[in-house]
Amino acid sequence: MLVCVQTNKWDLPTTVNTNVRGALAGKLNEIKVIKENVGVGVIAITETVCTSNIPDGPLLLSGCNIYRRDRQDGRQPGCIACFVRDSIPPEHWPELNQSDLETLWITKRPPKTPRDHPQVTI
Repeated sequence: MLVCVQTNKWDLPTTVNTNVRGALAGKLNEIKVIKENVGVGVIAITETVCTSNIPDGPLLLSGCNIYRRDRQDGRQPGCIACFVRDSIPPEHWPELNQSDLETLWITKRPPKTPRDHPQVTI
């Protein structure tokens, strides 16, 4: 007996948005578990409390690029970061950031998307 199984023909990234409410470095193990067990393509994080004194190196996840927007005025908490699976190169749009808003703009162009939605902007 032949059974036809319908598969998803689109490759849109699974996205998780979470608020870590504290130091991102202290939450990396939990974020790694989510990334590895759920197969997430994008992890957007708020309230990272990262500053420019913290390099990207200790925050990196294997197979992901990190994009950050740290506060420049020293206020805490706050700050945002986004981990993006490196198998689909994103385009980062820092020119869209405004000084009075905490924003981080990334566009991903997965290889298989619906014709009317050729990209995903996060």
